[in-house]
This record gives sequence, structure tokens and C-alpha cells, in this order.
Amino acid sequence: MRQIKDPITAPFQNLDLVVESFDKATVGALDKEISDFFPPVLQGPQKRIEAVHPTVLGVIGVVAAFGLFYLGERVFHLDRAHIQTLMYLKLSVAGQLTIFLTRTRGPFWSIRPARILWVAVLGTQTLATLIAVYGLFMTPLGWGWA
Repeated sequence: MRQIKDPITAPFQNLDLVVESFDKATVGALDKEISDFFPPVLQGPQKRIEAVHPTVLGVIGVVAAFGLFYLGERVFHLDRAHIQTLMYLKLSVAGQLTIFLTRTRGPFWSIRPARILWVAVLGTQTLATLIAVYGLFMTPLGWGWA
């Protein structure tokens, strides 16, 4: 039986490794920041799980993704290839920047992130933006849409 590729998701199959590499670099930096900032007593499993914050962020992320798709297709009349690249960039940037929202209990600016976390996030997002702008493994988006 011949496997039929889905024209919408086919370009993303090769990008999973790129996005995963970016995430691993940032998570490694976040682990380093946590081990430097918090005393060992606070690093163990927490007694209660806070599920409201991640759920709200997840719902906002899904609504934003569908909103971006709607704007790209219906308002800006972009073709599917450009929308796919735009969605890749949205998922990359939103996923990485969510770290700054979830790493503290208060406002994200209440505790300054470690230098290694800043370097990891800025480095991976610069690389992700360049990949989307110049079209490595995907349709180039150009600086106007990045």
C-alpha cells in the first residue's frame, strides 16, 4: 500500500528534529538556572500540582494558532506553504518564550533569568527566525512576515 503524504503536515515532518534541538538547548539552560537559583530542598517534587496555569496557557496557544491560521488564509490571503512557515515560526517562538512565563510564580519579570537561559533562548530564536526567513527546509517567509 502506498503512503499518501498530507500536504499540510508534510513539511513539518522534517522540522521536528530542528524544533526539538532548539527546545533541548533551552531546557538544558533552564535546568542549569533552576539548580543555581533554588536551594536543593525546593528542587524536589512539589506537594500540589498547579494545573490551572498550564491549562490556560495551552488554551491560549491553541486559540492563537487557529487565529494566526485564519488571519494568514482569510485576511492576508497567503498560500499554504507560507502559512506553514508562519506557523512553524509561531510554534517555535511561543514555545520558547512560554518558559519565561512559567519559570516563576509571580510576574515573569519578578526574577531575572540566568544569563545562560537568555543566551539559549535568544540564540535558538534567532536561528529559528533565520530558518523561516531564508527558507531552510521550508518556503522562505521573508523579513516582512517574520
